[in-house]
Amino acid sequence: MDALQKALDQLDQATAAVRLAVQDLANAPAGAEAAGNAAHALSGGAIDPFVFRFAIFVLAIFVGYYVVWS
Repeated sequence: MDALQKALDQLDQATAAVRLAVQDLANAPAGAEAAGNAAHALSGGAIDPFVFRFAIFVLAIFVGYYVVWS
C-alpha cells in the first residue's frame, strides 16, 4: 500500500511538472527571441540570433537526455 501511495505522489508531481512545462512553452518563443536579439545587440552583431537559439536547442537536448536517462 505504501508503494502505491508513493507511485501516486510521483504521478502527481510529474503531472504538475508537465503543466508547468506547457505554460513555459507558451511563453518560450517570445523569451528566446528576446534573448537572441539581446545577445546580438550586446555582441555588436557578432552572434547571430539563429546561432544563439540553436545553442539553446542543443543544450536543451543534452539536459533532456540527462533528465530522462539519469
